[in-house]
Amino acid sequence: MGKLILFQTRRSRKGRPHRPPTSTILLIVIIGLVIAVAIAGYLRLASIGPRTTPLVTESGPAASLLTGTASVIDGDTIRIGHDHIRLFGIDAPEHDQTCSIQGKPWECGTASTQALAQKLAHKTIECQTRGHDQYGRDIAKCRVDGEDVGAWLVAKGWAIAYRYYSLDYVRQEQDASASKLGMWQGEFVPPWEWRRGNRRSSPISQQGSSQPIQGSRERPSFVYQRFGDSKITRYESLSDCSKAREQDGGNGACILK
Repeated sequence: MGKLILFQTRRSRKGRPHRPPTSTILLIVIIGLVIAVAIAGYLRLASIGPRTTPLVTESGPAASLLTGTASVIDGDTIRIGHDHIRLFGIDAPEHDQTCSIQGKPWECGTASTQALAQKLAHKTIECQTRGHDQYGRDIAKCRVDGEDVGAWLVAKGWAIAYRYYSLDYVRQEQDASASKLGMWQGEFVPPWEWRRGNRRSSPISQQGSSQPIQGSRERPSFVYQRFGDSKITRYESLSDCSKAREQDGGNGACILK
């Protein structure tokens, strides 16, 4: 008796199309998920405005770059989106601070704020963060059109070098003083003294350069702290602290204690 061989052939069922292979269905699902994730990411970025982009440096912890258009709070403080930024290495007069020219008061704090606002108006600013201050603000060096904003403010006489933390802008301060620019047109109290309430003592005139802690009876001390590190090293002078900062590749800050 011959061997019976059975064959099963694919036959389409009337009124029902062939079902696609499982692999095809899986591919379609994956493509759909990728498109959905991309759309969600785009909508999220569009809603949060300026963003913080991590930057990895070779010799220090991760820093961040804040970019966007800025609103000006005062002569050394700006805001990008929800981020408040204190410009590194400078100190500008407080918004309500007054200076004097030939004995007549003028609102140098308002003038400094307006000068910075005009400098940054409708421009994209890039700020490299260096840490945070006691108020939770980012401390950063900022640039607009490739120019250091802090250096520009000091060079125009709308801020002074904040020797408590940095000697980066001493040369610009000396040039502004010699040219009688901005606050150097007359006399003014250092902003740090103004904040302490010493608003009539130790005025600075265009005839002399600013020195930190004028009128202070206590000898200051400084600590060096790397960005993102809790360890500190104490120094008796800013110059010693600055040397340590330079040897460490500028990866920290000298802070008055």
